[in-house]
Amino acid sequence: MTTLLAILIVLTFWHFVWDGILAPSYRADYRFRLFALRDQARELKIQSTITGLEFRYLEDSLNTAVIVLSSLTITGLISFRRAVQNDPKLKHYVEERMAFLNSSHDEVRRIAGEASDVVYFACNVNGGAWLIPLVAVFVPIQALHLAVSRIIALTESEALRFVPAPTYQPLISN
Repeated sequence: MTTLLAILIVLTFWHFVWDGILAPSYRADYRFRLFALRDQARELKIQSTITGLEFRYLEDSLNTAVIVLSSLTITGLISFRRAVQNDPKLKHYVEERMAFLNSSHDEVRRIAGEASDVVYFACNVNGGAWLIPLVAVFVPIQALHLAVSRIIALTESEALRFVPAPTYQPLISN
C-alpha cells in the first residue's frame, strides 16, 4: 500500500511538472515557430512568389495550426480520422486542399510540411503527461509478451520447468 501511494505521489508530481511547467514552454516555442512560418508565407505573398490562392490556403492552414496547437491530442486525431472516413464531403474537402498544397510552389510545400511537423510534436507534448504511466504499463506488457512467445516456443516438458503443471486432468490420456 505504501508503494502504491508513493507511485501515485510521483505520478502526480510528474503530471504537475509536465502540464504546469514543461508543456506550456514547449507549446509557446511551437506557437512561435508557427508565427515565424506565417511570417515567411506573408513575405512570399508580398514578393509575389506565390499566388493569392496558395497564400490563402497556406495562411488558413497556419492559423488552424495555431488554434489547435494547445488542444490537439492523439484522441482528437483518431476522432478526426474517423470523421474523414465516414463523411465523404469532408474527405473530398480535405483531399482537395491537401492536393492543392502538395502541388503548390516549393516554398508553400516546405512551410506546410514544417507546420505539420510542429503540430505533430505539439500533439505529442499535449499527451506527454501520460508518457511515464503508459511506459510503466506497456514496457512490462511487452516484456511479458516476449517471455510468453519464448515459453510457447519450448516443448511441453521444457516449459513445465518454468510453469506449474496444470492441476486438471486431461480428457485424453496417452
